[in-house]
Amino acid sequence: MSIVFDVKYEFVSGDPYYSEKKFDSLSFFDYSLVSISSPNYESWDGGNTFSLEKLIDRNSNTYIHTKKNKAINANNPLTIIFDLGRKYYYDYIYFVKRAPNNYAPKVLTISTSDDNVTYTTAETITANITDDLVEMNLSNKLYSRYIKMHITETTQPNPGYIALVSVEFIEKNVNYALKNPEFVHIFYYEGEANNV
Repeated sequence: MSIVFDVKYEFVSGDPYYSEKKFDSLSFFDYSLVSISSPNYESWDGGNTFSLEKLIDRNSNTYIHTKKNKAINANNPLTIIFDLGRKYYYDYIYFVKRAPNNYAPKVLTISTSDDNVTYTTAETITANITDDLVEMNLSNKLYSRYIKMHITETTQPNPGYIALVSVEFIEKNVNYALKNPEFVHIFYYEGEANNV
C-alpha cells in the first residue's frame, strides 16, 4: 500500500514549494527506528530467524515470532522497547501482521520516556485487529523518544503467540511538523490521502 499526500513546503529562504509526495506507509515523517530491545523476548526457534530486530528491518519478507509453548498473558507479559532516535509526536501506532493469521497483540500498555530510564504510563489500549494490521489509536498525542509496550493479551490466548512483520509510529492528527530544519519546514498538508 502506498499513500499520496499533497504537501506544502516552505524553504528556510522563504521560497514556497509544492509537491506530491508518495510514501510506502501511512507515515510521512523521515524517521528510522534506531534500535529495539526487550528484557524477555524469545524467538520461536531460539535463533536469529525471528529475532526482534526483524520488526524494524523494513523487510516485508521477515517477521518476529514469539517462542513456541510460551504463551503471552497477564502472568507472562511481553515487553518491547523502541528507540526512535529522537523525540517525535505520534497518536497512532500499527503493526503489520504476518498475514493471514491472528497471532497479534490485543491488549497493550504504552509508556514513554526521554531517557530510557524513567517511564510514564500513557494508557492501556485494546488494539483494533484487521486482516493485516494491529491498530492503536491513542487517546492523546504523545511526544517521546522511547516507547515501551507491555503486551498482556493476544488475539489467541491459546497458543498466545505473536507474529509481526513491522511497526509504524504516526502522527495522524497533524497541524504542522518540522523536518530537516536546516533545509525545509513542512508546515501543513492539504487534501485527503488516497490509496494508489
